[in-house]
Amino acid sequence: MRKILIYSLFCNFALANGLDVLQNDKKELRNLEKKIIETSYKSLKNDWISPITISSSLNRNYSNIDENDKLSKNMSIGFSQSIYESGGIELSIQYAKDKYNYDLLSWENINNQILQAVYETLSTYLKLMS
Repeated sequence: MRKILIYSLFCNFALANGLDVLQNDKKELRNLEKKIIETSYKSLKNDWISPITISSSLNRNYSNIDENDKLSKNMSIGFSQSIYESGGIELSIQYAKDKYNYDLLSWENINNQILQAVYETLSTYLKLMS
């Protein structure tokens, strides 16, 4: 009876979907690592965008002698996107995609290694119990 119970437990683990066999802490850590990979991808994908600079000034000069009131206003908007001229936008986006795919494959590879270790441990336990 004990062997049947252990065997059914092993089958449940073997048929489990992904990280379900791990403890909640480890599952949460792995999911956070995946979110970091996704956030890094979003950041790298938009990294080529240059910032827009906006500046303004307001000057007022008043002289008691002339009784003139001079008001001057200045405003400027600047945008420089030199990477566009060299075709770097496509390269930057492609790099972000490639890095995302590589990091995601590495993440899945580590998951598979963890699950393989769990299954090997269960298998060894079953052999010892029989």
